[in-house]
Amino acid sequence: MKKLATVLAISVALLTADLAANAGAPCDPSPDCVCGVSTVTVGTGAFVGYWCYTIEASWDSDHGLSHLNILTDLPAACRCEEELITFDTPAGTSQGFEDENDTTPCFNTYTGEYNCMGDPSLGSPLDQVAAIKFEPDTECDDKIGTGTFTFYSQAAPAGDENTVHTAVIVDKNGNGECTGSVTGPLPGIECAVHTIQESLGSVRKRFEE
Repeated sequence: MKKLATVLAISVALLTADLAANAGAPCDPSPDCVCGVSTVTVGTGAFVGYWCYTIEASWDSDHGLSHLNILTDLPAACRCEEELITFDTPAGTSQGFEDENDTTPCFNTYTGEYNCMGDPSLGSPLDQVAAIKFEPDTECDDKIGTGTFTFYSQAAPAGDENTVHTAVIVDKNGNGECTGSVTGPLPGIECAVHTIQESLGSVRKRFEE
């Protein structure tokens, strides 16, 4: 009986620590180790004519985050169009911890990069997919963390706030990597259509109502 009580106490302690580490997270990164929630608005200022995509991400992995990728479903024939994807500076911010017992967060900013032919640092076949990459500006051993990542695209949104895109967010950590899902709209384009001209009316209305 005493052994059972000890096991239960340890389980509760581990669960409490895990909940504390992921408090305020936009999504639960388990069991994949990384996840995201996407929203979209119309770009303003220097980004008029673009869609503004914001990814609220959460991760929990065995190694510190090397960089974060969002894989796109853009067709190979037009995914390298000029200015299809662009970024502000910084392109993202995050707060991370070494583990659930760490009380000193590591804050980071990120530089955005669009690899239209794929990110060669990823393993096959992910390295063949057009990737929106967020590279940390400083080194953090943030095995557990949350962040906000923003990019701008001329490609109109595909899906809505309930759409789940599986295996499109990549936590690159050391020599390893893991993929997870993003819930919400992500860029979509048909090569025959220049989306910002074709879809502003219908898609903007859908996301601004």
